[in-house]
Amino acid sequence: MTSRSKSLIRGRLYYLVIYSILFLNIYSILSLYTMLHISYYKVAYICMLLFFFSSLVMLLIKSNHASIGLLLVSLFFASRLSGELMISFDDYIVTLDFILIFTYGIIMYFVYNMHFHYIVVLYILIAAIQLLVGVIHYNKDFLTIIINGVLPQIMIIMYILEYLKTMQGFYTTTFFFKIISILVIGYGLIQPLLNFNGSLISLYSLRISSVFYSPVIFPIALLILWPLILINKPDKKINKYYSFIIFSIVFLTIALTQSKGALLILLIQTIYIIKSVYKVKHFLVKMIFFAFLLFFTPIFDLNIFSRIGEISLSTDTSTGERLLGIYAAVQFGLNNLIFGIGLGNFNHYFINSDYSAISGVDLESAHNYLLNIFAESGLIVTTIWLFIQYTLLRKILYGINNEKFVKYKYNLQLFFIALLGSLLYQILFGNEFFHLHNNVNYHNILYYSVFATSLAYMKLIKKESLIEYSNNRK
Repeated sequence: MTSRSKSLIRGRLYYLVIYSILFLNIYSILSLYTMLHISYYKVAYICMLLFFFSSLVMLLIKSNHASIGLLLVSLFFASRLSGELMISFDDYIVTLDFILIFTYGIIMYFVYNMHFHYIVVLYILIAAIQLLVGVIHYNKDFLTIIINGVLPQIMIIMYILEYLKTMQGFYTTTFFFKIISILVIGYGLIQPLLNFNGSLISLYSLRISSVFYSPVIFPIALLILWPLILINKPDKKINKYYSFIIFSIVFLTIALTQSKGALLILLIQTIYIIKSVYKVKHFLVKMIFFAFLLFFTPIFDLNIFSRIGEISLSTDTSTGERLLGIYAAVQFGLNNLIFGIGLGNFNHYFINSDYSAISGVDLESAHNYLLNIFAESGLIVTTIWLFIQYTLLRKILYGINNEKFVKYKYNLQLFFIALLGSLLYQILFGNEFFHLHNNVNYHNILYYSVFATSLAYMKLIKKESLIEYSNNRK
């Protein structure tokens, strides 16, 4: 048999394997429908399929930007189903999010020549180290976290960086971010109505979670999405009244999550936008603005202020639990400095520690993303992760302060405060690579989608500026 024949056989076997995986993925997606018994979930499932297969059609006809946007919208519905639908293999599960993103990636492989940005390579390195540590410090959940949490985040970064090569593509993608913002905020706001028991006072006492199953997780998505609603083309005038309406709705939504940390971060984001973006200099105007919102909020939600009054170092409060988680995470990380204790092992180590014996508290995580990474993945992964976040924020700040990019400054400022706000919330108030309870990962997918979009935008404006410079010289 000639080398050409062997190469042809290998190629056919390769495509046979790829097509088989694609068929199994699509079959799995369709067969999961039989597991649903509530009409509400069936409607969400049908919506998910419509948007997902629309994204595949757009991918095949090479309408790239609409394709990735439709995929992200389909993941909104998949997230609402994440607690209901999954495929189990003994101790491991595969979520709907992963199946959709992986299936999309297989088809994308046939349409495009994939490239690996250095940021993607660094994230792959993080996943490889976590896989190695998971084998050493075995936990039945570590593969579930990597497959359904870490890998989809890497894949979504890779897809967006592959697609966003034009300004038109950028504005199409941000349009879909606006659609997703409306969906997650809208669904969150109608949740109290779905739980209405006839009492107007208790109508908005529910801590809303939207599709994220947790009112603590929901703000991670809110804080990174809402500034992107204000994204605009350089030649369009900024409408401050429109911005005020958007902020008021977001403020109400975050107030209804009753997250003290999210309100604090939203306040920081808004002061930055008022001062640096809209250049409102009068301090009195700002104070009236916030006073109005602070007095307006209790009409709808009486519990947020009582929760602020609960701030205490006692382990009976959320603040006390977070401090306890911080102490424990630092100790676990220092005792396992290089590689950490392994993904998903925080709870196991905590319940066997003095912290649990003294306090009687059972913590699943450190309630601090950075320290959770340090405790479970070690110093090497923590350093790489911090380097990635720092690199992007530094690039955006460079663009904001560079006169060559002055026409893009407004959008860059919005990206900066969106990323920084969400990142601060995650570090100070909690997040994980993947939330095992209800299998929640959509907030992380949104964060890394915006992360990759801002990275692509920086490359685009550099390209546009070079073209403008060349044209001016002519």
